[in-house]
Amino acid sequence: MLQRRLETNKETSESCLTDKAWQKRYQRYERKRNPKFNISDELERINIDLQISTKILGQCVRSGERDPIYLTKEQWDWLDKSVHDMERQCLCCKKVKSLSEIFNTSFFCKKCTDKGIGRCLICNEFRPISESIGDFKFCKECKEKELDEFDGCYCLLPNSKWLMDTLKWTIESGTGDGLADKILEQCAKTGENKLVSLSKVQCHWLYVEICWCADHPLPIAGGMPERRPGATYAKWSQSMNKYLELIDDELTFPSSTPPPSDEEWKKCSDTTNMSFTCVRCDKELEPRHLRVPMQLSVEQRKWLKGRLESEVKSQAAYNRSLLKGYTNINTRFALKLMNNAISILSTTPKNSMVLFDPYTISFLAEECERYLKEEPNILKSIEQGNVGGIPEGVDKNRVLEGVHHDLEMLNILLEMMREIEMEKLLCYQCIRVRESMKGV
Repeated sequence: MLQRRLETNKETSESCLTDKAWQKRYQRYERKRNPKFNISDELERINIDLQISTKILGQCVRSGERDPIYLTKEQWDWLDKSVHDMERQCLCCKKVKSLSEIFNTSFFCKKCTDKGIGRCLICNEFRPISESIGDFKFCKECKEKELDEFDGCYCLLPNSKWLMDTLKWTIESGTGDGLADKILEQCAKTGENKLVSLSKVQCHWLYVEICWCADHPLPIAGGMPERRPGATYAKWSQSMNKYLELIDDELTFPSSTPPPSDEEWKKCSDTTNMSFTCVRCDKELEPRHLRVPMQLSVEQRKWLKGRLESEVKSQAAYNRSLLKGYTNINTRFALKLMNNAISILSTTPKNSMVLFDPYTISFLAEECERYLKEEPNILKSIEQGNVGGIPEGVDKNRVLEGVHHDLEMLNILLEMMREIEMEKLLCYQCIRVRESMKGV
């Protein structure tokens, strides 16, 4: 670490001594604060520092990795002065470190380093590190909560030129940790203006990286005109804030989730001990393995999908804030059911029946009943003039029309779900056979 620091210092000093343009800019800048400032004095100081650091660097190069080096008092004092005050304190236990610890153990004292302490980039706490990918480190608790429990879940983000430009700059700057290359490759395969699928690890890393760009708005940070012709930093910053918001939503609960697992069905539903018979093949199956066909119009599908997407986001955000970042198994089960219903509504062809399992039908019916109880109160509040929740500039009458439309759709869907005859259930395979025979 000492050798790397000295090599960096040598390169910087040599650049300062030879770069005439930088010297002029630096002198203009300093003379605003001190009219008597002379760049020659500064260059002389840099030259002295360069000579001392070069001598120490020479010893580091000649000695082995673990071998000691011997310094004069002048060299030792120079090293001591070169250390910033923030580097002297261990980030974890706050102990004041010795010079040898500073140059050998990075941000932590030797005791904390031996314990494997590091800053978890998910919870931002100093804890023993369980796993790491490049510089991306996470503790055991976050691995279990954020990664293991969401195994098979994927975050969906819009692919754009802004995202690819930012990833390219990250790779060029050497801070990609190997993840930037993989994400950029996925973006290239997906194509611009489409949704790119990322793991939760990739999404967490991307969030931290974009936050770093927000704190370091330099010309190379992806947003200045030289990185994106014709775009101002304000536009780049606007895109950045939008992506941070989208990633935060995805980390709350990923858009792409597998159906509930066997364990979640057993713990969260009361149907695992029940069995129904498929009326076509006579197989006895749990309700989750059977399907109920529903004929929904394009408008009904679009409305129900939008309603479920909004509910997933709001419930996930509420539960995670309530449980301090932890989403329990019952919440995940309900959110996965809704996500699965959204996927079915999105992928079913327009002229085909929408196939839900009986448990999802009853779950959606309960949701519709809950909405119907809430909507009249919202409607009454708006009619009475309590419009605090309506954004400025939005027409109150249009909001009322929207609520009336929601009530109408809820009543129609609830009626359809109540009329479904559960004794005429078909397994998924039999429904597919019946659908294929219709086309013959």
